[in-house]
Amino acid sequence: MTEIPYFSWFLTPFPMCCLGAFMLLILTRVQDRVPVSVLGAMNFNVGNSGKSYVIFLDLIVSTLLGSAIVFVLAEPETAKQSIVAGLGMSGLLSTYTKDA
Repeated sequence: MTEIPYFSWFLTPFPMCCLGAFMLLILTRVQDRVPVSVLGAMNFNVGNSGKSYVIFLDLIVSTLLGSAIVFVLAEPETAKQSIVAGLGMSGLLSTYTKDA
């Protein structure tokens, strides 16, 4: 398989960790649940009645912060390990969800 130089940075461990976390957070949102979030902890309205740009910003911030923490703790070396680490982080946050 030839490597595409423009997207080779995406296959590094940290973006893969973010991808795994973001996918599970989106799935939680689609199921009308509100996961633990960074902006929610700062009293922003990130429930279903919140503004869409605030919810999206919360998903991005929560994904980046959570992935950075998990990336430092788990130290994944491959893309597969990174995706699993990101899914695990979001899975833990999804257990503390509330219905919207």
